[in-house]
Amino acid sequence: MYSRWFSTAVVLLWLSTMGWLVKEKVLPPLLLGDPPSNQTILQARRGHPPVRWQILWNNNEVGWATNSTKELPKGCTRIDSHVHFDDLPVDEMAPGWLRAIFHVVERVGGSADDDKGNAIHDIQTDAVSSFIIDASNRLSEIESSLSFQPSGQTISMQGVAKDDKLELTVHSFDVDLKAQVPLDTDAFLRDALSPTTRLPNLYEGRTWTVSVLTPLKYPNSPHEILLAKVEGLHLITYNGSPKAVWLVTYHNNPGKKLSTDTKPRAKLWVQRDGVVLKQEMSILNSTITFVRIPDNCNNE
Repeated sequence: MYSRWFSTAVVLLWLSTMGWLVKEKVLPPLLLGDPPSNQTILQARRGHPPVRWQILWNNNEVGWATNSTKELPKGCTRIDSHVHFDDLPVDEMAPGWLRAIFHVVERVGGSADDDKGNAIHDIQTDAVSSFIIDASNRLSEIESSLSFQPSGQTISMQGVAKDDKLELTVHSFDVDLKAQVPLDTDAFLRDALSPTTRLPNLYEGRTWTVSVLTPLKYPNSPHEILLAKVEGLHLITYNGSPKAVWLVTYHNNPGKKLSTDTKPRAKLWVQRDGVVLKQEMSILNSTITFVRIPDNCNNE
């Protein structure tokens, strides 16, 4: 017959195990609410000033970005983003079809030294997007453009929501392409070239889907679904101080196709209050890092 102390120890062990299970697996979803979505992200962004970012590529500063959220009449909201590259390294970043077009454009313009196959330089790039969200937190319309100087070429994308689909028109180098994107109220829709400012309600192991739009998915697939996951708390240095932040990764959606590529498409480092401090994003064929400029340095 087991002693009273043994029985007590078993009960205490069971209670501690169940306490850990409740604390780590049961309470977070109940206390933190829904995962990041159009609704929760809009709620987290409303009332905050514009956010500015420093853009790094290979540890060199190559541009800047801004995000802002504005409330419109009738309960609508507009999310604006502007990403600027001072000198886009096209030969190292861009897909083959876009590199070929740039070579042709520069040869015609007579502004390049690429007769000997040298790299293309001095291409300033601006990616501007605007998302309109209606009063029921559903996407209503979008406008997005990617312009290149000094060539003056522009890739643009317009979309209007109809029922449960987003009807897109992509205008790329004098060619119009049509596409339809399914709208999922549970999936956070974002522009692939725009950094994310806030991700609320995070805890380790939380997953959700991210709907991504980009006009660079040539020729007719400007949309894809990614799987987001909170990997856990990590220590980073931000603005000269150590910070414990959530690491969030975006991966190719395994439900779409089988892939052996385990490298994340994006990484985000997020404070416990949901403020995104830093993110790495796969843009074109390279990885770009966005570092949030501290609020006391932002132009408010």
